[in-house]
Amino acid sequence: MKQKTLLFIAVAALAALASCSQDEITGINNGNAIDFRASVGKSTRAATHPNWAHNVTSLENMGSFNVTAISTKNDNSGKELYFSDNYTSVDAGNTWTSPYVRYWPNDKPVDFYAYSPEDLGATIDATTQQIVDFTPNKDVAQQKDVVIAYNNGTKSVNEGPGVDMNFKHALAQIEVRAKCPGNSSIQVEAAGYKIGHIPSTSTFTFPTVITGGDFSLDGKWSTPETPVSYYVLEKKTAPVVLGDAATPLMFGEYNAMLIPQELTSWSGGEQPDGAYLSVYCRILNVVKPGVAGSPTIQLFPVKDGEFGYAAVPIPANTKWLPGYKYIYTLEFKGGGQIDPEDPDPDDPGKKPGEPILGGPIKLNIDVMEWADEPADIPMGPVNP
Repeated sequence: MKQKTLLFIAVAALAALASCSQDEITGINNGNAIDFRASVGKSTRAATHPNWAHNVTSLENMGSFNVTAISTKNDNSGKELYFSDNYTSVDAGNTWTSPYVRYWPNDKPVDFYAYSPEDLGATIDATTQQIVDFTPNKDVAQQKDVVIAYNNGTKSVNEGPGVDMNFKHALAQIEVRAKCPGNSSIQVEAAGYKIGHIPSTSTFTFPTVITGGDFSLDGKWSTPETPVSYYVLEKKTAPVVLGDAATPLMFGEYNAMLIPQELTSWSGGEQPDGAYLSVYCRILNVVKPGVAGSPTIQLFPVKDGEFGYAAVPIPANTKWLPGYKYIYTLEFKGGGQIDPEDPDPDDPGKKPGEPILGGPIKLNIDVMEWADEPADIPMGPVNP
């Protein structure tokens, strides 16, 4: 009988320990659980944007996000990590749930740091809230729209209504378009583009101000380092023939998501010493302009059937801001310049930076508010 009593006491003790462990994970039930309501910047639902790039995050396609809570210690001696959980939605962002139920620890302030996607390698604790050495994927199709949110709350204020997490786009979105207007003697066939020599490794520091309304994440990225060139290539068997209207060269799929920064412009010389754009194309002279089926003579690159890069500097003093979309339209009034990183291998006489078809490159910039901030970049006059 005594052995049975001791066994019962041991089992009860283990149950009590398990209960305490569970309380440590989920927090003491002091009322309603912590609840979140999410929104994503100024973007509206993707369904209303038929031309929305596939890698742009909206509320309905975000799917999941991470929230880390930093609570104030009971003795007010500092802060400590309370929890770090992933929240998911199966109803296009209307409701968000986590595997755990988290209760307000006390009525002292709790800081909430949130981000998506969840694989950013963020470090968030009582002293540090950063994404260290972030680098966008070199493949534009694999780049992700990073969104960030911060809020704080207390049990007495937020237990009923919940905590609003208003996500802001942390990166700059870049779209490249091209056109060849008003010149029937020239035919430009584009099969891709490159955003060249962009510093692309940076550390992001989370805001400690509520990310609501017109709050901007400008200034939260450290000065980027390590220049990278980003390529978007379509099959050369299906190039786009440029005309009077600007044609997106991301081919209706993905825009670049790059680190906000003030860019140094390529000088136009032999070395890639600054940022530039380059169209992967071939340029043809139409022998009989306006005549259907007219024969053509390839002008660039020199080897028939091949494609090459026609480059133009991104304007000096260009500053990409987080949460803005920049549309660069390259206008083929000329052929641009030989690419400093990808010159024509079959024309060694042409040095990087030299005009492809002669004539200067002129730059015209038009700045607009979010969501689109266009920049028109003519490629110089054509002299076939």
